[in-house]
Amino acid sequence: MKGRYLMIASVCFIICFIPWEGSPAYGQEMHIGDVMPEIKLNRYMSSGEPIEIKSFKDKWIIIDFWSALCSGCMNSLAQMDVLQKAYPEQLQVILVNNKDRPDLTRQVFEKKGWELPSLLSTTQPLLDDMFPHHTYPHQVWINPEGIIQAITHETYALPQVVKEVLGGQPLAMKLKQDVAGDIQKPLLSMQDGRLPYYYSAITPYMDKVSSGILNDRGNLVYSNQSALHLLQAAYGLSSYTAMLHTRLEVSDNKRSQLVAPPQGSTMDSINAFFQWFRDNTYCYNLYMPENDLKDSKEIMKRDMNLFFEQHLDLAISWETRPTTCLVLKKTNEPVTPADLKGLNALKLENKPIRKIVTFLQVHLKDSGYLIIDETGMMDNVSLSFSGDLNDLDNIQKELQAQGFNLEKATRNLPMLVVTEKLNH
Repeated sequence: MKGRYLMIASVCFIICFIPWEGSPAYGQEMHIGDVMPEIKLNRYMSSGEPIEIKSFKDKWIIIDFWSALCSGCMNSLAQMDVLQKAYPEQLQVILVNNKDRPDLTRQVFEKKGWELPSLLSTTQPLLDDMFPHHTYPHQVWINPEGIIQAITHETYALPQVVKEVLGGQPLAMKLKQDVAGDIQKPLLSMQDGRLPYYYSAITPYMDKVSSGILNDRGNLVYSNQSALHLLQAAYGLSSYTAMLHTRLEVSDNKRSQLVAPPQGSTMDSINAFFQWFRDNTYCYNLYMPENDLKDSKEIMKRDMNLFFEQHLDLAISWETRPTTCLVLKKTNEPVTPADLKGLNALKLENKPIRKIVTFLQVHLKDSGYLIIDETGMMDNVSLSFSGDLNDLDNIQKELQAQGFNLEKATRNLPMLVVTEKLNH
């Protein structure tokens, strides 16, 4: 198969457990500072001798738990490939997949153009017991002496961080803790375990709760989200246009409470990001009878307006503002979808124009412009695109060849405006 090669040792199912001296008992949950037990793992659906973790004792080890249904895992796997190739003598990455069927795993790697010396396992019950987790990716760092140094996020798996670790810098990585089903139930309950009939609540960052959103039969939960994200969700702004529909007319100090700093690529910068996350994210929970859910967004909007005013000393308004945007228009040329072929070709067949606009907005979200439809078209259309779909000039060229054009223009659009509250 052509394409890139992901030459990373992959593990399958456990056939033997031999504790190292000083290691915990069989199947016991592992913690930072524990000695990693010796585990012998057979390669799955491939030939070769079983993998012994002890054989990598002179290397740093990263155990990477992943799932084929996790979009973040795809980026993580690509990064694992980069790290393994960069440090083949000092680092060993071991991939663990205990959720997916082997045929699904195979499809993922074939689609990505990756080839492995062996495909990954769908059964790793012992490693699950040793490193319990709910969200993916989930990574464990083990030093050359076999001591667990970090149980953390994939965020740290970057070349600069590995270079720092190999150079002797002590590991100071955020501990990743999450519990299965941690937001499936209301966050609050009465002392005797009963649930109230109705409540809404905003809490600070919660440990052992993963960031997420749940809307299930009267239980609406946003866990560990920034205040700005909660506000944008209350006003119904989609994730890929939320910032384009938001005006922050506040001081730098207030802005720093609402917008996260860049993660950076060093251990210190990543830790600074996680500290901001802990200090500036919140949980919102609205629990109400299921038949009243139609009012949930209005209630959340009311709650967030009050929270911004009382807790953050900020005022919220929904205003019409003149905004420079990209206007999609029909040219005098006929709509003629390009006949594109190859891996980079993408065809949108028989789609309503609003779907075309959404496609453009998603791919051009970093352009800084909202995209507005002024084609006046009611019929479905078919369009094709190739090349860099995130490049405005390329998209413009593709559209013009098929009877459309994006024009910069000023339009009056609704905006979520955040300002400093006037104190009288």
